[in-house]
Amino acid sequence: MPGTHGVAFGALAFPKPRMSDPTVESPAPPRKRSMSRTAEVLFASGTIGNGLLPGFLVAWQLYYFVPTDKPALIPAYTIGAWVLGPATIVGLVNLIGQIVHSFADWGIGYASDRTRTRWGRRIPWIAISAPICTIAFMAIWWPPSAGAGWINLAWLAAIRSIMWVAYTGAVGPYCSLLPEVTEPGAERNRIAAFMAFFEVTGTIMAGFVASKIIDAYPDGGTIAGFHLTDGYKFAAACLSLISLTSMWISIAVVREKPYDRSKEVPFGPVQSLAETLKNPSFRPYAVAFIAFRIALNAILVVMPYQVSVLLRITDAESATGNLQAVIVLGSILFFPLIDWLVNRGGKRRVMLWGFFGFAVAMAGGGLIGRLPFGSPVAQAYLVYGLCAFPVATLFMLPRPIMADIIDLDAARTGYRREGIYNGAEGLLTKVAEGIGPFLAGALLDHFGSTAANPTGVILTAPVAGAICLIGWLLFLRYPIKT
Repeated sequence: MPGTHGVAFGALAFPKPRMSDPTVESPAPPRKRSMSRTAEVLFASGTIGNGLLPGFLVAWQLYYFVPTDKPALIPAYTIGAWVLGPATIVGLVNLIGQIVHSFADWGIGYASDRTRTRWGRRIPWIAISAPICTIAFMAIWWPPSAGAGWINLAWLAAIRSIMWVAYTGAVGPYCSLLPEVTEPGAERNRIAAFMAFFEVTGTIMAGFVASKIIDAYPDGGTIAGFHLTDGYKFAAACLSLISLTSMWISIAVVREKPYDRSKEVPFGPVQSLAETLKNPSFRPYAVAFIAFRIALNAILVVMPYQVSVLLRITDAESATGNLQAVIVLGSILFFPLIDWLVNRGGKRRVMLWGFFGFAVAMAGGGLIGRLPFGSPVAQAYLVYGLCAFPVATLFMLPRPIMADIIDLDAARTGYRREGIYNGAEGLLTKVAEGIGPFLAGALLDHFGSTAANPTGVILTAPVAGAICLIGWLLFLRYPIKT
């Protein structure tokens, strides 16, 4: 950069860092606690929506639009001799949509880094975007046509895009607050654990609680005088209002640090993204977690089909919620153990155990109903019980790992670029979140999703396990040892 004096990295020169260059062993020394315990808990509660809204979509969207007990709301499409089934089409629309609005993460991350208001860089984005996200999320469950029609597909694609852009506008800046309002070390790890707990709470609501609402209110319910005509609409409305409330509470208890030179990020959007992707700590983190999220989302999509096809349970919604509860409630039990392990062996080592454990559990997922012991239902509970520890690592560790990466970047460049880092992560993970459902839908359509032909349902778990094993191999290259 012309006119600057400092350290050069590749073809760019950055201002001389304000602190000594860190090693990969530790991003920064621990400092005094900066938030009260009550503020820590209330700030962390904003992650309820992080688990609730995407979890509800992943768990119920495909099954709502392509149910097993009544006609699909999305038509099939024929290209010559190749027939795209409704599940594949929904998955493809999700994937294309995720690719398109994954760039919203990049743009919003870059814009929030450069925002200047009296309330800070992040809080205005959260306050405005959260209600837009809530309205769009509820609208997804009101398709225009009661039958299979292309207008439903167009509606789904358009409303999902609005919802995801608004979701990014709220969640990206919210996640960017963590490295700024917390200190490295015990405080950050503790708040990350609180955030993981509330995200698990949201995930339980999206799966287990939502399944009970859907089952209990098949003809809908009434909220504030408005009658919602089925259980999916009623559950979506109730849970999205909880998400909005938690997000607004989270920003009411924190204040961003005063504006200083470290927030005057001079890079353009392309240069800022390029520097982020060149970070040797960020690359293995990002690609490994892409693999984990592809695997997990594929499994969440296929679980209702496993219940109805492999376990032969007619009340698929309620039984699916029970299986999801085994995973997420079990993960909560592992939070103290993971915190203890991290303090002794570092986040990298524990995260590697999580990747490998999920791959092993999913290998068993392909054998549900064919193992030589127990009933198929018992086998399903065993397999998903084994997922509890890996999923707990996915809930707890990505945020403090990302905060460490951001602190290292700030030490290297002299700039606080939380927004673009969370935006770059979102750009990549949104694609992963689209690939998982698309992969599951394609396996179901191509190999079979019925009791007479369940091959697609059976294959999804071992395929997800293989993908997660690739993530384990990639994360071996992550350099930060703490």
